[in-house]
Amino acid sequence: MNDLVEEAATRLRKAYKEGPIEPLRDVLEPTDAETAYRIQSRNTEEWLAEG
Repeated sequence: MNDLVEEAATRLRKAYKEGPIEPLRDVLEPTDAETAYRIQSRNTEEWLAEG
């Protein structure tokens, strides 16, 4: 997994726990659906592991 996916996934998980975060546009292009799905998959893996 690359650093961009991990960074964005971590930031989104933090937002779920702590509240609003800065937009992800600094790490993710608006038309990059493939990476967005990879970020979503990474977070799904984390949440499933947590139970």
